[in-house]
Amino acid sequence: MAMNSSTTRAIRDFTYMLVGVRGHNTVAAYERDVTHCATWLHEKKRLPLEAASGAQLMDYMNDLAVRGYAATTRARRASALRAFFSFLQDESGYEGDALALLSSPMVRGGLPHALSLEKMNALLAAIDDVPHRQFDAARVRAIVEILYGCGLRVSEMLALRWGDYDVDSATVSVRGKGGRQRLVPMGEPAADALQQWRTWRGGDGSDFIFRARRASKPMTRQRVFQLLKELAVRAGLDDHDVSPHVMRHSFATHLLEGGADLRVIQTLLGHRHIATTQIYTHVSTQRKRDTLHRHHPLAKKT
Repeated sequence: MAMNSSTTRAIRDFTYMLVGVRGHNTVAAYERDVTHCATWLHEKKRLPLEAASGAQLMDYMNDLAVRGYAATTRARRASALRAFFSFLQDESGYEGDALALLSSPMVRGGLPHALSLEKMNALLAAIDDVPHRQFDAARVRAIVEILYGCGLRVSEMLALRWGDYDVDSATVSVRGKGGRQRLVPMGEPAADALQQWRTWRGGDGSDFIFRARRASKPMTRQRVFQLLKELAVRAGLDDHDVSPHVMRHSFATHLLEGGADLRVIQTLLGHRHIATTQIYTHVSTQRKRDTLHRHHPLAKKT
């Protein structure tokens, strides 16, 4: 019995996100794990995965135990589902209780992946090498500057219309998850990139800033992923290191490392709870630790 189209799209988008932050084997395993759960829910409960409650997911996990699945397999399934619902929470405003019930020390997720400043600069420099027309380079630059310069989720960026952009104040009005609005300031590079893109693209206030061939629809997430990975290759980076989510994580991490207040970062990212933003303090600490271990002569035993 086939899953419905909304679940299929959600798993596909989740997989696209994972490609930027996890290894190939993990991506494949997580996709299989989430699909297995989605199929079970569809057959046993007649509901899509993205609508499942924590209790229903625990029914699934208990069924795995009854059927003799190894503890390591069940732990990985729980980890995959936790990553999936965390993705839904960040991208689509999911506010159910799945994360609370699936959380445990053994299935805790890894830290967000952020590019170093050197890699970020290499990525920006590679935009000048974008082939074909200046139109294409202007579009890629605007996408990178909005994702990295404003820390938007890819879904938030693609929902932007020209009417959400205030030229005078260099801000964009963003509708985040749960329909919450926030005003996000833009740095000069992002504002300049958006102005240049508008010169090439045109469009009135009702048009999507990054629209598809038809002005009535925005560009797809898949196309944004594709453009970023092509850019990563031109920059000499591993294309698995670059994704819209990585741009957002890099924005937050670099702000924190530059001395920004955590509450300000919370507001810019559109997080409801400060605890969600505090993960970046761990990222920053880990990066410092890695730097110490790589470069200090006494950091390792000889």
